[in-house]
Amino acid sequence: MAREGLAKLIAIAGEFELAGKAVDGPQAIELADKLKPDVVLMDVTLGAMSGAETTRRILANNPQIKVIGLSMHTDKSVMQTMHQAGAVGCLTKSCTGEELLAALRAYLKS
Repeated sequence: MAREGLAKLIAIAGEFELAGKAVDGPQAIELADKLKPDVVLMDVTLGAMSGAETTRRILANNPQIKVIGLSMHTDKSVMQTMHQAGAVGCLTKSCTGEELLAALRAYLKS
């Protein structure tokens, strides 16, 4: 449901193209290698492979991709783990749609 909500938000904004949606870390790595997106929105909690590990692997093959972590946790250590993995930023899932879109705009310009 969260993936679909993000996809709808991005589509409605009309300024970004959604390249793909992954259900887990291995699929995210595969899609990043295949599609070479500018930005990946990465859930911190993915299941068997963490968002941080998935981020490391994506960036090892595609250092030009910018990863933005998304987490339901507000604990700074979670955000720090994503930054250490190479994420350019992290947002909590409680952020507004406009905050998410603003982050996408900002990281695409940097």
